[in-house]
Amino acid sequence: MSVPPVHHYMAGEVIFKEGDTGNLMYVILEGEIEILKSVAGSHKTLSVLRKGEFFGEMSLLDDSPRSATAMCSKEAKLLVMSDDQLDAYISSNPDFAVKMIRNLARRLRGANKLIEQALAGNSTRAVFEGLAEYAREKGLETIKGWRVSVPAFSIWAGQHLGIPEKNIPAILQTLLERGFIVTSAMGEQEVIYPNTQGN
Repeated sequence: MSVPPVHHYMAGEVIFKEGDTGNLMYVILEGEIEILKSVAGSHKTLSVLRKGEFFGEMSLLDDSPRSATAMCSKEAKLLVMSDDQLDAYISSNPDFAVKMIRNLARRLRGANKLIEQALAGNSTRAVFEGLAEYAREKGLETIKGWRVSVPAFSIWAGQHLGIPEKNIPAILQTLLERGFIVTSAMGEQEVIYPNTQGN
């Protein structure tokens, strides 16, 4: 088996675009890769992959165009594998094959969730669920709950939820009126996601 080459990518560099023909897959040796999907005219982040993870294998398995865009979000070093190299590697490394199957199953569940959200067409619900994730990861925890900056969350939501950034404050206001979240002492610039929600 020939040794797969290692390629270096700079932050912001696109590795492949959604719809491209693909005949290579990638294993991350260093760095960070963001997988993006075009949704309603904007790009939604499906996942952020790091060292030890891989991507691009779908095009090798079924000869289909790339189903998403892969962009280097942090300078990365990638092992690049062709179809023949992948077949040989799977044959000699059963653990890698198992990891690949689990990875494909995880991505399928994620795709199903996106479909459910699209069919529901419920931006308010999507923002509320996104706020829960964002609050626990990046909010400031207090006795009342997680303090979240509205401007910062609006930017994040615009990038990750496929909802225009300008629409987020109005949706948060709806959640405030319904009592799902509360305002903080900072006024309109900050909300609190109660720690009693979603537990």
